[in-house]
Amino acid sequence: LQEAWEFFSTPRNLSKITPAHMGFTILYVSGGEKTYPGQIIRYKVQVIPGIKMDWVTEITHVHEPRFFVDEQRFGPYALWHHQHHFKEVPGGVEMTDEINYAIPFG
Repeated sequence: LQEAWEFFSTPRNLSKITPAHMGFTILYVSGGEKTYPGQIIRYKVQVIPGIKMDWVTEITHVHEPRFFVDEQRFGPYALWHHQHHFKEVPGGVEMTDEINYAIPFG
């Protein structure tokens, strides 16, 4: 559980798990490498082919090693609330993402 937590809760690892076609680039991470409530992460991401956008998220909740939440502060969605849950299961760790979002322009 701790190994999975360390990997997925480290902001710099986002580029390792984001599909290459999205052109994901981390521009800024506040407060170092350990996730904490209030942490700001700024990226560039290609949401439409050929068009890169700025995306800023804030880590709003952290309960190590069980879950953390990021919320969009600026970016391509009208709403983005992303929960990451971790649970030990026989033979490993189960990670569940729950994403609530709204696309722009209704």
